[in-house]
Amino acid sequence: MKLRTSLLLCLCSVLLIGILSSCRSDGGKETSYTDTNKIVQEGDSFTFKSRNDSEEANHKTNTKYSGFSGTDTIWTVEATKNINLTVNYESTVTHGDFKVVLISPDKKITTVLTGNQQGHKKINVNKGTYRIKIVGRKAYGKINFSINKQKHLKISKIRMDF
Repeated sequence: MKLRTSLLLCLCSVLLIGILSSCRSDGGKETSYTDTNKIVQEGDSFTFKSRNDSEEANHKTNTKYSGFSGTDTIWTVEATKNINLTVNYESTVTHGDFKVVLISPDKKITTVLTGNQQGHKKINVNKGTYRIKIVGRKAYGKINFSINKQKHLKISKIRMDF
């Protein structure tokens, strides 16, 4: 009887530890920040404690976020010919890691900004469809981001209904 009770107690302890460990798991979202294979994927995997987007126009976003981990595609950009893409940004990160990346049709990553930065960047893009993603690891902050509209550029905002 004593052996049976001890075995049952040990089994319950192992089960409880397994359940508690899985509750703390982020599903690999935190490792997405440095994993280029996860960043270039078509799909996204992310969590936010909170997120507040201000809609100004299809080519602009103002987002305040907290507890952001993972990757989130915010735009697709289709260039109908080779052009210079100009992006404007103001990023304030109060905690964690945050970056914005541009992913080419052949899955090459161009980092647009990392952490706290303000300014603009010109990026040469060839004809094709590109994706702009935000990538975070336990990030808190805000981002104001826009793309200069051009004749040979179609910008589509990816809308997520939460």
